[in-house]
Amino acid sequence: MADKLSGARLKLERADKHIADLNAAITAFRSTNPYKVGSKHDLKQDAPLYFMEEVADVPDAIRLIVGDAIHNLRSALDHIAMQLWIAGGRLGNVKAVAFPIFDSAAKYVTEGAGKIKGARPDAIKVIDAIEPYHGGNGHALWILQELNNIDKHRLLVLVGAALCSIDATASINRIIKSMGGGEADMQTNYTMRAPRGLKVPLNVGDELFVTFAGTPMDEKVDFTFEIAFGEQQLFHGHAIVPTLHKLARLIEHIVDQLERLL
Repeated sequence: MADKLSGARLKLERADKHIADLNAAITAFRSTNPYKVGSKHDLKQDAPLYFMEEVADVPDAIRLIVGDAIHNLRSALDHIAMQLWIAGGRLGNVKAVAFPIFDSAAKYVTEGAGKIKGARPDAIKVIDAIEPYHGGNGHALWILQELNNIDKHRLLVLVGAALCSIDATASINRIIKSMGGGEADMQTNYTMRAPRGLKVPLNVGDELFVTFAGTPMDEKVDFTFEIAFGEQQLFHGHAIVPTLHKLARLIEHIVDQLERLL
């Protein structure tokens, strides 16, 4: 039984390998200090204002790895569809076989069964529950398909300056000290998640953070950034590595659900 979905599992393993390679490539890219933050005095708040001074483009090598991972994830689903088609008696045209993912629930209802013609009713019931269409519970699969289609024709847009977190430990510890706090009071690391609503992607000149009134201009504030998807409405602003991990585990779960129905 496991052999029937060995192809799907191999595709998932290859996707995981690409994701691991992607993580390594991003780490190497970050080591080049591609996103530089500048500071200036904000007269309105009488405090340093930090802004994007330089923003490097995401290397094509990273964009290629993302495309490869996405392709293998989508292919794993089609390997599942092929096995369902075989188990159902090979009805209809083999060229039409694909895991059913559609732009709407209506299209899924009218056209979905044709992609896996003859599949067992209990298998179709499992896929129905996934709702693999735009706006359904399986909306992420629809996004995966859209990204895969885009990557067939051009490289995906990735943004390299999606602000992830701000480390204001030095500024806060300075305030604690000025208020009479001792060393024991300054052991906490004050790293904050980026506030919601920040522009994605960040561009040169975009403001990041204003510290506290009276803070010295040379106060150290560290920023971390994430590489994220930049395609509008397709995981826009979502960090690529954890997003691909979630997709891989979602598809792995689908494989496990359907394996017993072949």
